[in-house]
Amino acid sequence: MAALFCAGAVQAQTAIMPDEFGAAAEGQTYWYSENGYHYGAEQYFEDQTVIWQDRDGNCLRGSWYAAGPQMCFVYDNDPEPDCWTMSRTDDGRVMIESTRLPDDPAVPPLVLELIRRTPLPIACTGPLLGV
Repeated sequence: MAALFCAGAVQAQTAIMPDEFGAAAEGQTYWYSENGYHYGAEQYFEDQTVIWQDRDGNCLRGSWYAAGPQMCFVYDNDPEPDCWTMSRTDDGRVMIESTRLPDDPAVPPLVLELIRRTPLPIACTGPLLGV
């Protein structure tokens, strides 16, 4: 188990494997926040493809694959995979943490919280890139 500091308290976490996460996400749109602020949403399809929508409404097509305990995404605008580990806190929150190393080692990894699940599709207000 790993520990995460949230609002001054330590929360125990249990790892979620990529296939488990992917199976639960299939046919769903997940909304994510960073430190309580909307970060983006991702719609997951049966064939391991996704549409990511950033906070500005711009959308990207991509796909995901499992790489050990990481769930890696490749989007049409970037050939480099963006990999994440997923975990569930003792209070049931789902957290995902970026494993892409920043250029500056002093910068902490990006940690997002899954805040909403819906079967409704993403409504892209910006361009759908990679079409």
